[in-house]
Formats: sequence, structure tokens, C-alpha cells
Amino acid sequence: MTQIDVRPLVRAEIETERLIARPVLATDVTALAAILRQPSVACWWFDYDAERARESFVGSESDYPFTVEYRGETVGLIRYTETTDADYRCAKLDIFLGVQAQGKGFGAEVLQGMLGYLFEEIGHHRVTIAPRLDNERAIAAYKRAGFRTVGVMGQFERSPDGNWHDGLLMEMLSDDFIAA
Repeated sequence: MTQIDVRPLVRAEIETERLIARPVLATDVTALAAILRQPSVACWWFDYDAERARESFVGSESDYPFTVEYRGETVGLIRYTETTDADYRCAKLDIFLGVQAQGKGFGAEVLQGMLGYLFEEIGHHRVTIAPRLDNERAIAAYKRAGFRTVGVMGQFERSPDGNWHDGLLMEMLSDDFIAA
């Protein structure tokens, strides 16, 4: 199995028309934790306080979290994890945006910027994202960004109340991104 070392390729910033995504810093944790406590975010991202945000987003060696900024203000986070085996070159995305950034097209915009980075600079073949099946706002944003539905994943995620929820596997291939 051939592994590809991409860590040195991580760019300092990904710029879109209105947004900047940059690697998370320790100084971002308070703002990110506050966003994660907003009801419209907390219903999908459970039980994040500042300590869990720090553990999840600062200095991770298994994923690449980026703070999303609009006009210098932290409005969310986008991160990717990846498979570096040359025969399975792919990444998985997660994203959240605060209430102040919802409904403005920021989700699709930052996803497009990250997809360009992952396909054109890092060299991934496929990128997936897997929202809960009942997260209609996220699914609509992912479709606007060009993702297509692959299928439903039964009992994909457990919520804090112990109930399991289905997920929707969505993907974009590098050929589809380039053609878009």
C-alpha cells in the first residue's frame, strides 16, 4: 500500500469570494465553542464545550480543521480527514456555521473553496460528506456545492439521548468538480 504524505502541503488559507478558511489556532477555541452551543448548531454537534473543542480542533494529527471567517469574524469551521493510500485517494468533510452565517450561501461557498483545494492541490479523487438524514439545511447546501447522494446509512449516528439516526452519504468526484 503506497501512502502519500500530504501534511507539508497544508495551505495557510483558502480564500473564497467572501470567506477565508485557515487552520484552527488555540485562540479560535472560545469562538468555535460558542458557535457549537448555538441551538441551530448544537442540535447536530453534541456536547461541545471549550475543552472538547480544543481537543477536537487544535493540534489534531488525524484531521485538518480550518476556522471559517467572514470579515475577520469567526463564523464556523470546516475540516477534512483523508485516506492517503494512493489507490483510495479520498477525503471526508465536516462543517458547521454559526447562526450569523446561516442562510447566506456561506456553506456552499466554503465547501467549493475546500473542494478546489482538496482536488486541485492535494490530489484527492473523491470527497464525501455525511449529514444526518433529517438535516435538510445542510443537505441543500451540499447539493448546491455539487455533492450527489450516494445512499442512506441506517443508524449512522447516535444522539445524546441514545437514539440512532440515519445519515446520508454524499460525494463529489474530482472529474465532476473540474467539469462544474
